[in-house]
Amino acid sequence: MTRQWPWPGDAPVVRARKMALAYRHLAQEQQARLNRIRELFTRFDERVLKWEPDEEAMAELRKILEAEPADAVDDLDRRFVSWGEEWHADFDITYEPDDLVATNVAAKILAINENTIGRMRINGRLEGHLIKKSGDHQKRWYFYVRDLYAVQEATRTRTSRKPDVTDKLHTDGRSDPE
Repeated sequence: MTRQWPWPGDAPVVRARKMALAYRHLAQEQQARLNRIRELFTRFDERVLKWEPDEEAMAELRKILEAEPADAVDDLDRRFVSWGEEWHADFDITYEPDDLVATNVAAKILAINENTIGRMRINGRLEGHLIKKSGDHQKRWYFYVRDLYAVQEATRTRTSRKPDVTDKLHTDGRSDPE
């Protein structure tokens, strides 16, 4: 069951920033743990070379290794998905180009909001098909996966074009006036 985002009123970019910061914090914690393990192994190696076992270092190492579950990233992924933020999580696309998918699946494939799919259809960027499937009480919009890929490619091409550079830089950093 999807719950509401815990901080109502956050813009999508703020949500993404909070999610990125959560993963960054987790990565910093993991790095600190790895650094401490490295220190303990160094200490342990020095003792082994002298034939003096360091039980204190081994006990601390065991404690660190058992403290955090190995799937901390998966826990964060599950938490964010339960809050309705699915765009960051991995999922396998198991659709053929000729498959028809519902709006919610189309949104998941393109990693955008369902309302954006509707706006793209209304604006003519995405061709939709109004179909009543068996068991449904009303017609719903469906989209061919190949059309979703085409929209994704067109968006990627449009946003990755290099800007037209008409001015030249002087060696001192000034640019030519237009």
